[in-house]
Amino acid sequence: MFQDMQPVRGISTDCLQDMIITLCNYWNRDYELAFSETMGFNFIWAEDKLIGECVTNSRTTSFDLLQDYHGVAVQEHIFPTSHDVFKMITASLENRQAILIQLDSFWNPWGNAHAYQQEHNYHHACLVVGVEKDQTDLYCVDSTFSNQIERLPIDHFFQGNNGRAATIERIAPVHTDLSEAYGRIRTSVIQDNHYEAFYDLADAFEKKMNLDQEIAGCHELWDAPIFQKIDTIYFGRNYHSKALQYLASHNPLPSLHKTLEALLPLASRLAIQWEITQKNLIKYYYVNTAGKDAIYRPKIAGIIRENAKLEEEFFNLYRLA
Repeated sequence: MFQDMQPVRGISTDCLQDMIITLCNYWNRDYELAFSETMGFNFIWAEDKLIGECVTNSRTTSFDLLQDYHGVAVQEHIFPTSHDVFKMITASLENRQAILIQLDSFWNPWGNAHAYQQEHNYHHACLVVGVEKDQTDLYCVDSTFSNQIERLPIDHFFQGNNGRAATIERIAPVHTDLSEAYGRIRTSVIQDNHYEAFYDLADAFEKKMNLDQEIAGCHELWDAPIFQKIDTIYFGRNYHSKALQYLASHNPLPSLHKTLEALLPLASRLAIQWEITQKNLIKYYYVNTAGKDAIYRPKIAGIIRENAKLEEEFFNLYRLA
């Protein structure tokens, strides 16, 4: 049982990443390299699409780096029914293995208010940390929505789980050579980050941005592609910076340490600048005054354009390192 576990919410993370962070904190394990390959970005404007739909990026979790360098192994399991998952839950908890379950938001009583008993959505996961003695409830950690351990009625679990789960356990790290990890991170930046597209994003934001259209059909700003994509950029830069800090603090080779010293200030600035971008988008959403488009469209476009210069500088520093 893990009933003394404290839920930990990451920064612009998804539910799976929140669970990884929570477990790593509980086990006193690092996790920074798991979110290091997060700098991918592209933007290709199309007149018939929303700006948010034209951005390509994702919140990447590198499970092999989490396992090989931090000693936290995630193993996915797919069963015919949720009853099979329940059997694994009871067995795994006895062996001190953490269990991650996929849970339909329709059956998640502490989750999104607009989804519970109203909308089906299987894109959510939480940890099972215990089972009530009479098996009427599961004890769950879901730091995306709650800062305490929650009780999930067993019928909600059987209805809301689709046979998908994962075991998470501590193992001995396989690799200790951080120069290899750095090389892989560097390659991901050079291959996946199309920094020049940030200039195009800034132009589109200034000329074409219509927030009402971007959020049409969404419950709130947080559900809209435009927010999700900007938030993902921030996530990527924030955790990439943390990964470089991790590498720098764990005694790399002298030659690598010099490279990291050059990269870290820019990485930190990028994380701060994209947080500013995200916060201004939120202000744009909440401000309810006439003429807000004329204020926030050029303001946010200008911030993105400055960010693009930093992205270009950061990319070139990696390329030449």
